[in-house]
Amino acid sequence: MKQNRMIRRTAVALIAAMMTLTAWSAESNDFAIRRGVNLSHWLSQSNRRGAEREAYNRAEDFERLARIGYDHVRLPVDEEQLWDEAGKKEPAAFQLLHNAIKWAGENDLRVIVDLHILRSHHFNNEERPLWTDPKAQEQFVNLWRQLSAELKQYPVDRVAYELMNEPVADDPDDWNQLVAKGVAAIRETEPTRKIVVGSNRWQSVDTFDALKIPEGDRNIILSFHFYSPMVLTHYTASWTGVGKYTGPVHYPGWTIRAEEIEPLEPDMAKLAKQNAQMWNKDVMADKMAKPLALAKKLDLPLYCGEWGCYQRAPREARLAWYRDMRETLEAHNIAWANWDYKGGFAITAREGEFDQDLVAILLPAAPKGVTAPGAKLELLADGFKFTEGPATDREGNVYFTDQPNNTILKWSVDGKLSTFHESPGRANGLYFDEAGALWACADEKNELWKIAMDGTHRVILDNYDGKRLNGPNDLWIDAKGGIYFTDPFYKRPYWNRGPKEQDGEHVYYLAPDHKTLTRVVEDLKQPNGIIGASDGKTLYVADIGAGKTYAYAIQDDATLTNKRLIAPMGSDGMTLDHEGNLYLTGKGVTVFNPRGEQIDHIDVPKGWTANVTFGGKDRQTLFITAQDSLFAIRMRVRGN
Repeated sequence: MKQNRMIRRTAVALIAAMMTLTAWSAESNDFAIRRGVNLSHWLSQSNRRGAEREAYNRAEDFERLARIGYDHVRLPVDEEQLWDEAGKKEPAAFQLLHNAIKWAGENDLRVIVDLHILRSHHFNNEERPLWTDPKAQEQFVNLWRQLSAELKQYPVDRVAYELMNEPVADDPDDWNQLVAKGVAAIRETEPTRKIVVGSNRWQSVDTFDALKIPEGDRNIILSFHFYSPMVLTHYTASWTGVGKYTGPVHYPGWTIRAEEIEPLEPDMAKLAKQNAQMWNKDVMADKMAKPLALAKKLDLPLYCGEWGCYQRAPREARLAWYRDMRETLEAHNIAWANWDYKGGFAITAREGEFDQDLVAILLPAAPKGVTAPGAKLELLADGFKFTEGPATDREGNVYFTDQPNNTILKWSVDGKLSTFHESPGRANGLYFDEAGALWACADEKNELWKIAMDGTHRVILDNYDGKRLNGPNDLWIDAKGGIYFTDPFYKRPYWNRGPKEQDGEHVYYLAPDHKTLTRVVEDLKQPNGIIGASDGKTLYVADIGAGKTYAYAIQDDATLTNKRLIAPMGSDGMTLDHEGNLYLTGKGVTVFNPRGEQIDHIDVPKGWTANVTFGGKDRQTLFITAQDSLFAIRMRVRGN
């Protein structure tokens, strides 16, 4: 259809809102974290050994942490636990480290391995040879070479490294220089591993402006810790000076009131005056200004790797502080890990049961739906014949087809509609590869096309075993460049061909050489929609003919195993969000979580909804093709 025959509707204000930046994890090699907890006093700061240490955290602990809503754990490890004094690895401790990563993976938890305490550096010791002894610095770098060699087997989207916990150097440049050495050592073999780097002097917000990281390294996460006001967060904590104060303490408002100081003994009154401050949510946000400024300047994600309030603090003030802290961190898109799971700041209460009030504050129930609060479906453009196959390029522009009119159109991030291709072989499903080329299921002659951005194309495939394909319908490209696609048989009025040549309707895999084609699924009635998870481990295929959608485990050789029913409905097209929720189409858009439970439905005012994709600069807008129209709706979640 010619462009002047289309009725186009654009809403500049709407599109501007859709394209605002949100959570940092969209650009983080899929090491997507939001809410975590520290597994303290296990492989760090503990004298437990043998069976007692082994039993302190087990597989069931990871399961229960995931069940209440955490998405990652920060795992402190000490040099003296992992290596003996001669520098030899301690096998039992390393086995527990591997167990922790395994158990986390089984429960979809990511892990930050934090080198917490060195023999040459303890954040609370006055003597810290790390800053004066070159051999101690060499040892630090060597420890990371060994850790990297041990852990590099794990995917970069599952495990990250924290260079060192709470460095305390007299000169911040001493820490900056050590950061450069440590990062360089890891980068020798792991160029894309996420590395968490904190500020000097206990990862304080006040020293963040002195932090320097290796220039141009995009795989750094900036980290700070937050335990203010300490008269509350460390109330009666014996290892701190402020813990000597045992009088009343409050939050929000003045931590210690003037009338409460007056009757105190001189020494206690002096301590109270030093710690009498006005604290509330606004003060919290102001204190985070330096970390936020550096994160913005360097365009890097920000993480609060430790924050917490001692269990002995007055309960009402403690819970109020936790609530304001979480809300402040999340208002600024700062991922976090509270301190801690089982220690003195624990989220557990008597006999290991969760403190339900605290857990409800830290991990409020996720919204039941996937759309943004108050979001409404918007009609962006109509007047087409039948829209299909939306795909998003790296900038967030959405390409879609008007198949009967043999056209590919583009909806740009600034809300403009244009024609990209006027004769794309009756393209149906579309997908962009890593190089930016657009692949199309060209239905006119049952081919698979590769289309360059200047509009030129190459026919990559048109047969299997010397016989014409039924008609490639939808496709997904894996990280290796291999292509999974469905090949149902839908007789088209524009076809000029003989009878069906294949012996059924199947799913195929075109190897990264784009020459070797194999069948990977042969037992479906009419496969249609297809999508793969970003970690490359799971493929979803809709059998629209049987009214079912299945999940498959992707093997290293690209074959598929462990077929399981994920949804009791088929789908024309499909997509995934960053939480692993699956979006199926037909009568509107129906959303299933990774366990196969329906969690949402988006009504679309058309008889048939064909396909969906996440687009926009932040991939947080869902674009929907439905009959003669293109729709969009703002989402709570981001694209996979």
